[in-house]
Amino acid sequence: MKSIPFFVVTLIVAAMASFCPTLQAQAPSAPAEANSPQPFKFNPEEVLLVAHIRADRLFNTKYMEGQPVEVITAFGQKYGGVDPMKFTSLTFVLTFPVEMSEEPKLLAIVKTAETLHEETFFAGIDEIAEHVIPQEDVAKAAPQLRGKVFLDNRLPIPVLASHLIDEHTFLVGDERFVVPVVQEGAVEKVAVLTQQFATVPEHVDLAAVVKLAPIRQKIEKFGFPFPKKFEQAPYDAESVSVQLSLVDRIQANLQIEAVDEAASKRLEKLLLSILDEGKQSLFNSVHEMQASDDKLTVAMGKYQQRILTTWFQTLIPTREGKKLHLQLPPEGADTTEQHAILTGAITALLIPALDRTREAAQHVRSQINMRLITTAMLQYSITFGALPAQASTDDNGKKLLSWRVHLLPYLDEEELYDQFHLDEPWDSEHNKKLISQMPATYRDPSSKAPKFYTTYLVPLGKDMAFEQPTKETQAKSPLGLKFASFTDGIDQTIMLVNAEDEAAVPWTKPADLEVDRSDAWKHLRNVRIFALQVGYADGAQDFISPKQSNEFILSLLLRNDGQSSTE
Repeated sequence: MKSIPFFVVTLIVAAMASFCPTLQAQAPSAPAEANSPQPFKFNPEEVLLVAHIRADRLFNTKYMEGQPVEVITAFGQKYGGVDPMKFTSLTFVLTFPVEMSEEPKLLAIVKTAETLHEETFFAGIDEIAEHVIPQEDVAKAAPQLRGKVFLDNRLPIPVLASHLIDEHTFLVGDERFVVPVVQEGAVEKVAVLTQQFATVPEHVDLAAVVKLAPIRQKIEKFGFPFPKKFEQAPYDAESVSVQLSLVDRIQANLQIEAVDEAASKRLEKLLLSILDEGKQSLFNSVHEMQASDDKLTVAMGKYQQRILTTWFQTLIPTREGKKLHLQLPPEGADTTEQHAILTGAITALLIPALDRTREAAQHVRSQINMRLITTAMLQYSITFGALPAQASTDDNGKKLLSWRVHLLPYLDEEELYDQFHLDEPWDSEHNKKLISQMPATYRDPSSKAPKFYTTYLVPLGKDMAFEQPTKETQAKSPLGLKFASFTDGIDQTIMLVNAEDEAAVPWTKPADLEVDRSDAWKHLRNVRIFALQVGYADGAQDFISPKQSNEFILSLLLRNDGQSSTE
């Protein structure tokens, strides 16, 4: 599932050998092509979000005069062959595929006032990216692509591609989106999505449209999780549009288009309820601040109460037919007064918003951790012809050290790996001293498990991606299963989970998730975010709703049961 970028599969061995010194000594082969998923096909009906930014307006404000624009220009020209300060617009397109075998994919359509040249377009990217796919290999796999493909696991999207459409327009984004769009000749299909912003008023600097159809289809097919209060909303709403004005005026407009008038009434009731709950929650925080012994905190509470009271008086949605509108400041209001109120409200809301931002950042960091771990496993399998064993063992079959230890060289932790006594157990006098050197990659930032414990576990058991090691398993470079045994497909088999805190283990300990077939969700239900975070044997990540059945999750944990999650 959620495949390694479709054409990079054919190049991944060469690419890894180029940027990973540990791979250069061998001539590995890629995982079995028979298990490779179908290439991504662009479907406009799966577009969830289109967001348009008028960069020319934002970049020509007084605010930018105080920014290091010269540095931004030099950086862009050196590594990308483009001057970001000459961008006129950026349009982001996000897909939300219906199939569980597809991940959301993002690209940007960038328009610029300068003239771009193919020979300098992203010419310097190899100086900052972890690896750039050789251009001759790109030409063989994607001859229509006029740009670069590069890998960098430090980024939320690890494999990116760029494509020059014309001398003033280019694409950049997820390789799994950009390359298929170019190969299919579907660039115009993507570009046409920007036309919906042609009628946006001149004063609007940022506009976005969210289409609910892909979410409805996902819910109907796989039970995508939604809080009970919002379960009906995806069926009632057709689209949600947001427009922000930041340069000429400070103004925000929200429009929700319902499927019919009855649905718009339900959505109006829901929106009023959300506003009321938000108001109640904020005022509860304000009252707590006012009850503080600290005078400064009390003063901040009074300030927030004064500003928020005025602000919420202006937040009144209006309904007309199938459409709901919410505008701030409202039409006819004193703009100077409203700007002051809005600025104050933003300040008042900033502190609680920081907590939510931190939580979101933690989830993204965990996704990056999962991606780094699964990529390291793939590198290990390419080097040795098999995945790492769940644990190394001594001559009697006693477990010594976790796979997490033996993966260290593939996570740029060779120095730490060399400190372990590989012929001793994880809690030996020597090895237990190294537990405190746990790499950050093995820790979910949102986990409340004890220090130096990890929730990143592999599924363990017969017919799983990892089986119990035996006395034949060696102490150094222990070998597990080969991808040839994943007869369900590497894109249909989970090999890494982010489990509950209660299931966490010391990161060097050879302990993982021993799957109970009668209750495969055990230790996976009460995860820290809305759904279970998993990594597949093809290196991709996904979220799975705990509402899914035992049979569903078990079919993904088993590598050879002949079942597919899409069946």
